[in-house]
Amino acid sequence: MKEYMTSLGVILMLISFSNMLIPEGGIKKYTSLAMGFMLICAALSFLPSDMGETVFDAQSYTLSEKEVATAEAQYKAEVLKRHRENLEKSIEEKLRYGGRAYVEVSPGGEVISVTLLIKGDESRAISYIVSNLGIDRERINLKYDKN
Repeated sequence: MKEYMTSLGVILMLISFSNMLIPEGGIKKYTSLAMGFMLICAALSFLPSDMGETVFDAQSYTLSEKEVATAEAQYKAEVLKRHRENLEKSIEEKLRYGGRAYVEVSPGGEVISVTLLIKGDESRAISYIVSNLGIDRERINLKYDKN
């Protein structure tokens, strides 16, 4: 590494000295550009062709089939959880007297049942579930909160 830096320093000094000898004028900018390219080429020529260490090795970042299956299962579970939570939230927004909505979904994302814990007449929420969410009335269970 010391030889590399010494050689690069000598080349830089030679280029700087020759740049001072060139008279001012239109050609000086072209010669400066050419010398800059020569300096870059000299710096790259001193680098070894085999750096000895691989920066990125794709083999070390491969996942086993078990890890991929686990990641997919976790992803699907998270998607189903968010789907269920979003359905519950949208239903609860339609409940006038407060209450809770509990949605059960299948592994494929289909709604199995909706249970409403309600405090009063919630026909508007039931209408919303049937018409907007496309859930059959038979899948909706009502439980009245007596508090």
